[in-house]
Amino acid sequence: MDASVILCVRNGASTIGAQLEALAAQECPYEWELVVVDNGSTDDTIEIVEQWRGRIPAVRVVPALKRAGLAYARNVGAAAAAGEVLAFCDADDVADPGWLAGLIAGGRDADLVGGGLELDLLNDPVTYKWRGMSDDDLRHPHALNYLHYAMGANFAVRRSAYESVGGCDEAFVVCGDDIDLSWRIQREGGSISFRPDALMHYRLRPGVRALIRQRYGYGKIHGLLRRKFGDEVPPIRWADRWPTYLSLLVYFWHLGADKERRGVWLGTASYCAGRISGALHYRVLQY
Repeated sequence: MDASVILCVRNGASTIGAQLEALAAQECPYEWELVVVDNGSTDDTIEIVEQWRGRIPAVRVVPALKRAGLAYARNVGAAAAAGEVLAFCDADDVADPGWLAGLIAGGRDADLVGGGLELDLLNDPVTYKWRGMSDDDLRHPHALNYLHYAMGANFAVRRSAYESVGGCDEAFVVCGDDIDLSWRIQREGGSISFRPDALMHYRLRPGVRALIRQRYGYGKIHGLLRRKFGDEVPPIRWADRWPTYLSLLVYFWHLGADKERRGVWLGTASYCAGRISGALHYRVLQY
């Protein structure tokens, strides 16, 4: 088996059908399978998956029920997979027809491959502005001014590289496991590359509450990353941080402004609050 597509899901009935349709339409000359990892769904997710048997190569459903957690679900899926290349995607996104072929081709040249993200298809302009993702975030993301990483919504890794570092660190329950895995593979001498042709149409979190939860989580998990990789992650540059806090004070009035500006302010404030929380929780300096 050339590759295994590992799709981890928990209650994804509202979106997984579109992703399965996209996977069925892959223009891929390689032999591959789909491993759906059910991390405790209580909706109709698995019933929807079953409807696609015969239309997607070798569909298997693997339970991951011991606990909730994306890193844990990824490890369960990797252990069950038969492919030499492990390609990961999410249930709420939509793969472009050439997505899998691009990742598999990249996996022939590098241990870890990140694909491109496209935001226009599945998101409205206001939600896009809330996240404020730059072209670099979408093509060659990096964190904490350290190493680049492959985003968890769209990446592939050679099985040998995945197993050599012990898979995903399950201490990362909600997010950050993609950064951690990418860094550990590179620190062990593994190579990383990016394939813009391995395109994933990425769905941002809709609604202000979901935005706040996600951005807070991103900020907090940086504390765990600094705790693990403090030997090489560059120290805080206070000159880069304080302008953000000052702008939050200056533009506090955006809370009463239009939807776009209110969301941008809340997203930034939530991220900063998460960084402070992560600094206290993991006892690191990362304000």
